[in-house]
Amino acid sequence: LIISVSSGVIVTRGRSENELGEDFAIQIFSSAKALWIASGALLLLGFETGHNTWEGQRPGDRVNVQIRCADADYMNTLKMTLKSGRFFQHHRQEDQGGTCVLNEAAIRTMGMDDPVGKWFELGGTRMRIIGVMNDFHHHSMHTAIEPLIFVNMPQWSRVMYIRIHPSMREEALA
Repeated sequence: LIISVSSGVIVTRGRSENELGEDFAIQIFSSAKALWIASGALLLLGFETGHNTWEGQRPGDRVNVQIRCADADYMNTLKMTLKSGRFFQHHRQEDQGGTCVLNEAAIRTMGMDDPVGKWFELGGTRMRIIGVMNDFHHHSMHTAIEPLIFVNMPQWSRVMYIRIHPSMREEALA
């Protein structure tokens, strides 16, 4: 099920993490039509929570964060950039549920200095902050950029992002 095609990225959704259109992705990638393939949760939709704590939190401090599931290829597929630190990596087991990346808005809201290496607890799971993503509009361009956390939780993945080669767009969708 293709749900969107924009800026050279095909977004396809399955009903479970085991049904993300892998056959479709493999077919496009093996024919050299795809440049990057990533899985995650929908970019414009996601979960939000205010039930979290972080290293250096002052009494009364609170932050609502939008939660986005992302794999190691998510950042490159969607052409996102980091301000500091790193993004998830395939060969690092701790990156599956043990680490997170926050955006600049989250860091500002929490009043954190030098966040990389500090901990952030989300829903009772303590994770190490490994990177800070540059802010970007993840909702409408007319709304303020909200605090955002990226986690690599394959069990939450329901969406596959496929960046196709610009000259192969029509052929990839055929």
